[in-house]
Amino acid sequence: MGTKLKKILIPLVIALLAAVGWVVGLGAIQREDNSTEIAQYLSVARQQMQLEAYGAAITCYERVIELEDTLAHNQLLAEAYRYMGRSRQYQDTLEEIIVKFPKEAAGHEALANHYYEAERYTDCVAAVISAAEAGVRTDRLTELYLWCAYRYALVGGNYEEANCFSGPYAVARAEGRFLYLNENAAPAMLQSFDTASDFTATGGVTVDGNSYFIDKEGLKYLASEETYERLWAMSENRAAAVKDGRYVYVNSVFQPVLDSYDHATSFAEGVAAVRNGDQWSLINAAGARIGGPYQDVKIDEYNYCSRQGRVFVKTDGGYILVDTSGKQVGQERFEDAAPFFTDTWTAVRRDGKWGFVDRDGAVVIEPTEAYEEARPFGNGLAAVKIEGGWSFISRAGVVVIDSMFMDAKCFSDNGLCPVKIGGVWRYIKLTSRPQG
Repeated sequence: MGTKLKKILIPLVIALLAAVGWVVGLGAIQREDNSTEIAQYLSVARQQMQLEAYGAAITCYERVIELEDTLAHNQLLAEAYRYMGRSRQYQDTLEEIIVKFPKEAAGHEALANHYYEAERYTDCVAAVISAAEAGVRTDRLTELYLWCAYRYALVGGNYEEANCFSGPYAVARAEGRFLYLNENAAPAMLQSFDTASDFTATGGVTVDGNSYFIDKEGLKYLASEETYERLWAMSENRAAAVKDGRYVYVNSVFQPVLDSYDHATSFAEGVAAVRNGDQWSLINAAGARIGGPYQDVKIDEYNYCSRQGRVFVKTDGGYILVDTSGKQVGQERFEDAAPFFTDTWTAVRRDGKWGFVDRDGAVVIEPTEAYEEARPFGNGLAAVKIEGGWSFISRAGVVVIDSMFMDAKCFSDNGLCPVKIGGVWRYIKLTSRPQG
C-alpha cells in the first residue's frame, strides 16, 4: 500500500473505530464514577435515537440499567422499543417494569395504554384490574377501564320483538313469526313458529294449530294431538299451556295434570305462580299451595316467576320478596319490582324512585330520582332509564354504557342484550368485559 494512501486511510479508520466504540464498546470502559459513565451512555443513546439507530440506543440503555436500575432508565428502554416498532419487546419491558416497580403507576399506565392503542380491550381491562390489586389507582387507569371494560358491537338483524337469552337461545319476532336466535343473534333454525317458549332441554312451540316440543336442532321431539294456543318449555315434568283461553299444565307425554287457571307460569326451581280471579298463589309441582293468596306476582318475559330462588309477590303493603317455600325474605316492601334474572341483584321502586336489592332483600343501590325505570342486573350490568334514554350501569352504580337506547333489557351470561334502536330491536354483544 502506498504512503499517500496510508496517510488517507489511517485517520478514517481511527475515526470509524472511535464512533463504533461510543455506541457498542462503552461497556468495556471501566470508570470509577458510574454517574459519568451513565451520562455518556445516555448521551450516545439520545444521539442514536435522533438518528433512528434504535439498536444502538437500546444497547446503551441496557448498559445504563446494569449500572443503575431505576424506573426512569427502564422507561427509556421501553420507549426505544416502542419507537423501533417492536411491540412484543415493548410489552415485555413494560411487564418487567411492573415486576420491578409494582407500586409505581407509570408502568401500569403505559401497559394499559399499549393495550388500548392496540385495541386489545380485554387485556387493557385486565391490566387496570392488576394495577388495582397492587394498590395502584389513577384517573388515567380509571378512564381506560371505562373506555374498555364494556365495549360492544351490534349483532344480528332487526326484529319486532327481542327477548333475553335463556338457555342457548333467545326468542325474537320478525314479520310476525317467532325465531330462535343463536349467540350471533342470527336464526339458529330454519323454521319459524307462531309462538315459541324459552329453551331449556326442549322448547315449546305452536305452528298452524299444532303444538310440540323441539330439540336444539329444531327437530320435532314430542307432539300433541290436542291444539294449544300457547305452549311453554317443560320443567319439573310440567309445561304450561293455553287451551281455549285457560292455562293448564301438561306432562312430558301431553297428559293434563293439575287444575286449570286464569293464568299459570312455567315451573322454575320447583315453584310456579297461578291466578284464579284476582288472587294469586304459589304452588309446587304437586299443585299444592305454598304461598298466598296474593294480589299480584311478578313474572318475566318467559313466563317465569322464580329466578335466583326468589319471587316478588304483592300484599296490602306492597311487593315483598319470598323464597321458593313462600317464606318472606327481608323486611322491605316496594311499590314495584322486577323479577330477578341471571344476577343476584334486581330493580325495585320505593317512594317513586328506582334502586336495587340483592336476593336477601337488602338495598345495594339506593333508590334515586335519576332512574326513571330500571331492569334487573345480568352479567354484572343493569339497564336504567335516565332522561328518557336507556343506558347501563355497573354494580358500582356507574354508567358504563351510555348510548341512550330507546329501550333495553338484560344482559345474559353470554354478553348479549336486546336493545331498541331506531324503532327496531337488535342485540348488542360485549366485546370486552372485566375478567375475574
